[in-house]
Amino acid sequence: MDAAPVEIRLLAPHDHAVLDRVADDVFDETVDPRRAREFLADDRHHLVVALDAGVVVGFASAVDYVHPDKAPQLWINEVGVAPTHRRRGVGRRLMDALLAHGRSLGCAEAWLGTEEDNVPARALYESMGSAAEPFVLYAFPTAPRGGAASGASRLVHADAETVWRAFVDPDALVAWLPPDGMTGRMHAFDARAGGGYEMSLFYPDDVPDAPGKTAAREDRVRVRFVAVEPPRRLVEAVRFVSDDPAFGGEMTLTVTLEPASGGTVVTLGFDDLPPGLRPEDNDAGARASLAQLARRVEAAGA
Repeated sequence: MDAAPVEIRLLAPHDHAVLDRVADDVFDETVDPRRAREFLADDRHHLVVALDAGVVVGFASAVDYVHPDKAPQLWINEVGVAPTHRRRGVGRRLMDALLAHGRSLGCAEAWLGTEEDNVPARALYESMGSAAEPFVLYAFPTAPRGGAASGASRLVHADAETVWRAFVDPDALVAWLPPDGMTGRMHAFDARAGGGYEMSLFYPDDVPDAPGKTAAREDRVRVRFVAVEPPRRLVEAVRFVSDDPAFGGEMTLTVTLEPASGGTVVTLGFDDLPPGLRPEDNDAGARASLAQLARRVEAAGA
């Protein structure tokens, strides 16, 4: 990379495309576009990046939070700099920008943790006037099933408000959600956080030996709306009505609607799939449903 000045930028919700170009060894894992959109859409999540010729060469991430009995605080989750840009003051500039943002949010204190043998990180933090404190960390896994993840996205040529209505109108949902020639029947619907719906999906008669998770040719789901944030985000807790333990448990569907040139990018992200549901099959069904959603709302707006 050239010697042009490195830019430090606090990302806004619409800046997710910045994370499409990331240098090696900046993040622990490859950036997941769906999770990046979800992160930036949450106004308590904050991400400052270092950019060299449009490539992310460093980042610092944080969460601001409140207590019933304390002033707001900023938890700095991670700081990372590409090996090509270390010892150039990039980490210090990222930290300075993140701390300044925390002050602008009214946070009374910022804190972080690092490994005892991470000498470069400790040197950076101590050079900024902080001192190490005794600390013991305990981690508790909260997803013991280790369920797989799955997802699909599509550009729909309609505004976010129009697309949102297709998710919270039971008649519309029955029309576009069932994939691959399946049909649907809504049994109950309550479009509020804490509400939800119960719906059956029926396999077509011409599909031989359609198994059905609930009964012959029927998949029935009970859905609880965890978060309803029109017109951008919908989080659903989904359970199959099934006696088969392979389809037991609760999976999470996160729907995000992101305005884009030409319409709205709709993303369906699934976490903790039951072991009997293959991610590749779920991906195919999600893509088919999104294609039907696009046809429905685009035709309505034509």
